[in-house]
Amino acid sequence: MTVIFARIQFRVETINRFRKFSKELDHTHTETLEAMMDFFVQYKINPFGDLGKDLQGLEVNLNKRINALIAIVKNIEKHQTGPTTAMMQLLFEQAPRPTPRHPAHRESQSRRNDNFFATAQRGIELERENTQLQQELERIKNDMELLLNNVKVSNRGLGKPKIILDLSKEELESIQKTYTTE
Repeated sequence: MTVIFARIQFRVETINRFRKFSKELDHTHTETLEAMMDFFVQYKINPFGDLGKDLQGLEVNLNKRINALIAIVKNIEKHQTGPTTAMMQLLFEQAPRPTPRHPAHRESQSRRNDNFFATAQRGIELERENTQLQQELERIKNDMELLLNNVKVSNRGLGKPKIILDLSKEELESIQKTYTTE
């Protein structure tokens, strides 16, 4: 395939700049000019437009995204990795140390293991009990809030003010069932 060349007239200063630029890129004049045109077309950049604001905006946007990613990673380290690492260290600190396998040591090792697992089991039970107590406290708070939000004070004529509980019979019976012991 034969390549056909054509001539375009440019100013001498422009030609000299372009030749220097092509030499720096170590490509032919045709390759350099095609690469430049492809670049402008691909990135939809107008060479006569002002890119200052666009590039600065892009840089600001990228910096915001990078800062957001840094914040996410720090949050993960703080709330997920850190506590997990601390729990693992605590577990390994309390784990029984390996000892020689002599018959006399096996019995003491067995007692230490049993003691460790009993302590761990007790910790799990306490945590479960704590969770149940927190759930019960939350339920009591919700019931008290329901009662307090539905209490009205009535000043009817003379005498002491009366307190009126504005709840349906079913709601009141449900609360009464919850807190009455048999």
